[in-house]
Amino acid sequence: MSQNHQPGDQENIDSKLDRIAEWAYNEAVRGISQQRSSLDDLRTRTGAVLSAAILATAFLGAFAVHGTGRGLAPRFYGPVILFIIATILCIMVLLPVPGWFYTLDVRARLDDIDTANPPTLFTIYNESVSLMKTGRENNSTRLNLMFIGFAIASGVVAAEIIWWLVEVI
Repeated sequence: MSQNHQPGDQENIDSKLDRIAEWAYNEAVRGISQQRSSLDDLRTRTGAVLSAAILATAFLGAFAVHGTGRGLAPRFYGPVILFIIATILCIMVLLPVPGWFYTLDVRARLDDIDTANPPTLFTIYNESVSLMKTGRENNSTRLNLMFIGFAIASGVVAAEIIWWLVEVI
């Protein structure tokens, strides 16, 4: 059984493919946007953890030094070391590191288009989605490492505060 194609059939198929590609592109953009939001949220929480570490060390450390009368006693070195570790981890999360992928380089994409033989809209969307997929995978690896650093820093700060409280009180 052969199929008879009408003159407008290919245009209809191309139109459907363009809509599917546009949907995939929009989803890829949404995924990248969610990653950006996750990074911003993580940095906000990391700032709060760092603030808690600084406050705990400042108040409890001052109390510890005041109580001994001769500087910081060796028994308080542990919480100070934990504070330093937590601070380093927090700074690693907070520092702006180059190489994140959050937008397409539109100028580069337009420069790549061969005006003598322009690609279809489907092809442009498809290539853009591929670029975003690679960028999102790279972002995801980095973001996961930052979440691990945040989790460790949070645990270290909790241990530091408990140590200070046990030693001071």
